[in-house]
Amino acid sequence: MATYDWLFNIVGLRNWCDTDATKGPMSMAQLLAKTGNAEPESNFTFAFPSLDELNKACGQIAQTRDVIKGLEDGFLAIRPALRTVLDPITQPLSWMLDGTLYLFTTAPWFLIMAAMLIAVWYATYSLSVVLFNAFCLSFFAFVIILNLQCKPLLSFLYVRLYQPYWEYQLA
Repeated sequence: MATYDWLFNIVGLRNWCDTDATKGPMSMAQLLAKTGNAEPESNFTFAFPSLDELNKACGQIAQTRDVIKGLEDGFLAIRPALRTVLDPITQPLSWMLDGTLYLFTTAPWFLIMAAMLIAVWYATYSLSVVLFNAFCLSFFAFVIILNLQCKPLLSFLYVRLYQPYWEYQLA
């Protein structure tokens, strides 16, 4: 007996559920139960009302895999039409994103930082928020600069700490 049999009995849909009920492929839980390797169910469990649980009680309700397959097939059928409509509409957005990426990768970091802090000021009008953002951005810049400056030191320490003594003596 399925968890939600009582619901379809109370509503009076039992006859509808039992006519032309489709049986899909077995789920992994059903296969495990068939082989005897399933976990014992507690008497206090109440299954979440998913499509799979409702399908156990009423075969007319499609299983989740059937709904997903139908949605996927529908989307794949209308995709060419969507492409011809949406591509020209979204092309300016693509150009704008490419230009913004070029701007942010070629502009000096201190100009980007100043522009971000000005945007924060006009968004919040709070000096404390601007100072906090300035501190965070400065910390990130410090970490990046420290990482770039310390790569030779870090590689030297890696050789000394993690490679056996005889390997770096030979080099």
